[in-house]
Amino acid sequence: MTEYLACRCVKALDTLELQAALPALGVPSHFSLMWDGVNLGATSFARHESLEVVAISFVNQTGQLHARLLAAPSSGLDRSGQAIAELIKNTLQVHEAGINTEVCKSRLASLGGDGAVTRGGPKAKHSSTSAAEKLWTLLGRTDQPSIHWDPYHRDEAARRHASAEVPMVAELLDLAAVMSQLLLDCLYNYDLCLSELLTFIP
Repeated sequence: MTEYLACRCVKALDTLELQAALPALGVPSHFSLMWDGVNLGATSFARHESLEVVAISFVNQTGQLHARLLAAPSSGLDRSGQAIAELIKNTLQVHEAGINTEVCKSRLASLGGDGAVTRGGPKAKHSSTSAAEKLWTLLGRTDQPSIHWDPYHRDEAARRHASAEVPMVAELLDLAAVMSQLLLDCLYNYDLCLSELLTFIP
């Protein structure tokens, strides 16, 4: 009960900030949305649950740019771009701040995510659900979409492809992965790991 009430309190405070008028302007801040799919399991198709973690960025009354966790709805089994776009739209509408289509028409500045969320520019070579582009249309926006593929994932993709071209780097990354797995095995199977280490001690 305590956790539930705390979550409701945080949502109420976020709603107050989102709906507050900015000084001198007399209107609430524009905002941007970003989301990413998270699997609660060890594989891409987890048996447990898959969530769409949605964040919102806006300017508060003191002029500071704030980022808040808005929601984390379950995406279920349908991971198509259209299904994700509709899920995010419904999530916005049922939020305490009432971020409906009319609000998004006047205040939504941009959408963002990784390559699975947005297809990127005309030279993009990755496969994507294009959920961000579909959501922009679902929200009734007819202007040029302001959608961004976040730099973190672009850099990560560039490093991954570059490292694959250098055998030594690829081998070092493979070694690091094995060492990380050994560390996890030791953390979760301490007794077994200790017995294995003792076999190397004369």
